[in-house]
Amino acid sequence: MDIEFHYHMTYLIAAKAGYAPNDAAVIAYACQFTDDNIHSYVIDEDNPATRYENYYSQTYDITKPKAELFRVYCVFHFLPGDPMSKSTDRVDGLMHWLNTTPASANAVGMLTQALDSGDLYRLGIACHTYADTFAHQNFIGFNSVFNSLKNLFSSITPNIGHAEAVHKPDRAGKVWEDTRLLSPQVVNKARFLDAARSLFLHLAVRKSPQAVAGEIEAAADELVNDLDEAIGGPDPNNDQADSRIARYQALATKQPYGTTLLPDYDPKAWFTQAVDVDIRGLPDWMSWFPDILPDTLSWISPGTSQQSHWYRFQEAVKDHQKDTLALLKQNTLKRLSLPGW
Repeated sequence: MDIEFHYHMTYLIAAKAGYAPNDAAVIAYACQFTDDNIHSYVIDEDNPATRYENYYSQTYDITKPKAELFRVYCVFHFLPGDPMSKSTDRVDGLMHWLNTTPASANAVGMLTQALDSGDLYRLGIACHTYADTFAHQNFIGFNSVFNSLKNLFSSITPNIGHAEAVHKPDRAGKVWEDTRLLSPQVVNKARFLDAARSLFLHLAVRKSPQAVAGEIEAAADELVNDLDEAIGGPDPNNDQADSRIARYQALATKQPYGTTLLPDYDPKAWFTQAVDVDIRGLPDWMSWFPDILPDTLSWISPGTSQQSHWYRFQEAVKDHQKDTLALLKQNTLKRLSLPGW
């Protein structure tokens, strides 16, 4: 999924579930930032008292070691699910223990861990992973021919995740064919609405445990109806994305969604609020250019750095990784012996 679900729809889901606008905004930002947190940094490298190193939750560098790719892709974006699910039925009859399936026991366990933590940043990351089990279903976060669509991209694209499908699984208005499946037509809108309903129910039940029977289900129906209208019809080339986002923003200002305008998403906002960057030579993020002078990074406010959004998100990334891997090792991974892992 892209920013439409991970930021805008996630905000609406959280707000509708009962989170205050400011809290829903943190959940939504953390959810989207899981995709944009692609750099490792060392802050205050020469000061042992305040030195801090983060870790990324997304990478587009397929040359990384297999274990590192597994840690990122399977833990944050392609969570292994139920390989025997009816939704996994394929033309070739193949199955894989790492196959991503929607709302699997692993996904529910991972989301429950985040809800139990009470950490909004952790919850945002978990919302990202949970929603991706719907959009990324039938792909695995490991290099395998299992992922291959056997199309024009097959000979030049690594078989990791949905690389051969490019952006098809992630766009709300896309209708496409997954030729590996017995039922090949994929309507992303249906998958996105299923993800929204399922995620909302988990958040709302936790937020309002004393709700009257049927009340939460009725609210879920209202949410899905609103999102159905906001997404609109098929959009083959994603030309209507801005119009859809405008409709999500309009929904956010209505009473059931907190009556607060959701700010435009800035992927650098949390980082620049917390960290000062002394650029020497070229910025380090321009890593495709040779640069012998690394940037120097320091906390803007060392005394309160641990209260910053960026720091708290990075700690949540580490907690999510640790606990999700432990969860997978209890069940899915104990059945496997993965090369390089």
